[in-house]
Amino acid sequence: MRVLGIDPGLAHVGFGVVDFENNRLSLVSYGVIETASTDSHEVRLLAIYNRLMAVIDEFRPDCAEMETLYFARNTTSAMAVSEAKGVITLCLAQHAIPVFQYTPNQIKKAVTGNTNADKEEYNEPRKADIEKKELMLVNKYNYLEENYTPENVKPISPMYAYDENNAPEEVMEHYKEMFYAAKNDGMDLIISSSYRSYKEQKETYEFYEQIKGENVKNYASLPGFSEHQTGLAFDILTTGVMTDDFDKTDEFKWLMDNSYKYGFILRYPKDKEYITKFDYESWHFRYVGIDAAKVIHDENITFEEYYAYYIEK
Repeated sequence: MRVLGIDPGLAHVGFGVVDFENNRLSLVSYGVIETASTDSHEVRLLAIYNRLMAVIDEFRPDCAEMETLYFARNTTSAMAVSEAKGVITLCLAQHAIPVFQYTPNQIKKAVTGNTNADKEEYNEPRKADIEKKELMLVNKYNYLEENYTPENVKPISPMYAYDENNAPEEVMEHYKEMFYAAKNDGMDLIISSSYRSYKEQKETYEFYEQIKGENVKNYASLPGFSEHQTGLAFDILTTGVMTDDFDKTDEFKWLMDNSYKYGFILRYPKDKEYITKFDYESWHFRYVGIDAAKVIHDENITFEEYYAYYIEK
């Protein structure tokens, strides 16, 4: 079987041709169709059509695979790429070539794997890169040293959290922006848990170990492997609601629609447990900065995936 892979665009259309035989892939050809920004929009679309038709005539693929478009705020660019994709689809249809489409996330996952999903938990962990600040990755494969403490940790006002909660001042400033935006929309948010020291996480783990037994590993982190030690993670609820019921509230829905605008993400989403290695936690939000949060939201990926795709590369 011969497969034509296409990455659609207006300025550049990437393509690659591979043969799949006996469960093995072999490269046939690859290239880029480029259009000049000085040409009119119609001329650029015609150039894509003519050159892609030539590629199809030369290599005669049995099927084609193409990346789907994802939501973009720049609607002008999105429309231009959509029109280019329409031309590409027309070329394939005129040759009766079946087309299979995949999201950017699916393509990245096929190339890079599932970000430690097959690795044994806590086995040969590496030290977290704290120089990455709000983008540091702390999980069951990346740890913080016992003496790590974030800068400027201060008590959180009872206006925003239950008693005995602390957080870095800078992170709290971002949270306050989100808190007041939610309040203006009639939402009632409160932090139930925030920064925990290595010692406090050890106590937390031992407490849940008595309750959960062997299942504790899906619910709580070993000391040094908890995001709460970074000071970047908040457990967010609404008054009078327990953790397991939080995703039934309007506050949860509001956070899912808006938290990324303030740099926060749902850290352990549903159906991503095989990547995060944690059970779904509707209350656990993590500050990663607005730019990263938007990508994670738009591409519907976890922080592990974001770290692999955009930071480690």
